[in-house]
Amino acid sequence: MSSWKISPRILLLVGGVAALTGLVSAMSAPAHFERGKEVPVTTAQVGVKGATLSTGNAGTPVDGITVEIPAGAFDRETTVTLSYNTGTLSVPSGECSGVFLGFAAGQVNTFRQLVSIRVRYDPQHHPGAVVVGYCIDSKDRLRAVNTDAQDNKAGTVTFSTYVPLLLTWVYATVP
Repeated sequence: MSSWKISPRILLLVGGVAALTGLVSAMSAPAHFERGKEVPVTTAQVGVKGATLSTGNAGTPVDGITVEIPAGAFDRETTVTLSYNTGTLSVPSGECSGVFLGFAAGQVNTFRQLVSIRVRYDPQHHPGAVVVGYCIDSKDRLRAVNTDAQDNKAGTVTFSTYVPLLLTWVYATVP
């Protein structure tokens, strides 16, 4: 009967590889959104002339967000609701904003014109970061959203969409 002897160095190497494998698996895990409660902030009737809506500054997570609906985006008067979701998001890299803006437009599924959403952020808290927008779909998966402009001095970024959505963003660092 033979006996095996394993040196402590081999055990350390095997243990290190297992830990590294676990770390890589954790880093490559997809983003995960845990949906919370939907809290309405403002509702307005918007017609064919369009409108600019604001979430205001009432101490909500979505304060200071502006939604610009251009003329022709709707073919009839539509009830538009801006809200926020109390959910949480974990991302494999970058830093989640923690803000989840709900943008609903009655029975409208697609806009006829591109709608712009301008959000504010603290550029000093996120120096050199690129703000990346995401739509959270009905299965809580992230889908990239068009980014039109990011102004690091003003601390604003503008996203655009042809569909109602639940919007969030991540601060990505560029190496």
